[in-house]
Amino acid sequence: CCVDGLARARGRAGRGRSAAKPSGDRAARVWETQAWSHKAAGRESRGSGGGGRSRAARRSAVYDALREYDSRWQSLLLSEWRSEQDLLREQLREWPERRLEREGWLLKDLEVMRLPDCFGEPVLKCSLRASRGGGGGGSLSPIRAALPFHRFATGDVVTLCSGSTPRLPAWLEDRAPASQAAEGAIEGVVSQRTATALHIVVRQLP
Repeated sequence: CCVDGLARARGRAGRGRSAAKPSGDRAARVWETQAWSHKAAGRESRGSGGGGRSRAARRSAVYDALREYDSRWQSLLLSEWRSEQDLLREQLREWPERRLEREGWLLKDLEVMRLPDCFGEPVLKCSLRASRGGGGGGSLSPIRAALPFHRFATGDVVTLCSGSTPRLPAWLEDRAPASQAAEGAIEGVVSQRTATALHIVVRQLP
């Protein structure tokens, strides 16, 4: 299958498979706090002799640090993320395609190939269409051209769009219809970047 546009939803994904979408902010990827927020406080698990700490106490100290990080920084990170999405929305609506391409926020006319899944989630390889080049012995072998200038890097959240016009994913639209996500754009995370391709992990296939 092919896609004709790739527009970046600027922002960083969460760490690996711990990324999640919190209720009320389904687009934001944050720490999966449910995995550790119920853990007992470290003070309750520390050993009492010799000033040493057991394995359980050290593990509990990690959870304490995560709780402290969450309470101090999570609201600021979400605020930064929302500001980035507001800027992205304005760029995709107001900037012409040529400017998006020139600034490195848009790649067009990409060919997509399915790769083996990553922990059960589909992986897509996006590259320019192969051209035929001369090979040894008179045979022709496909040659992949290098991608043009772009700003996509490992960990970036991107949007895959079908058609020739960049689209916002449904969660960035102010009043998107229920079918917008299925027929317009899907979200993915760049897992690998090479000179000729981007590998993108998605939650659903386009």
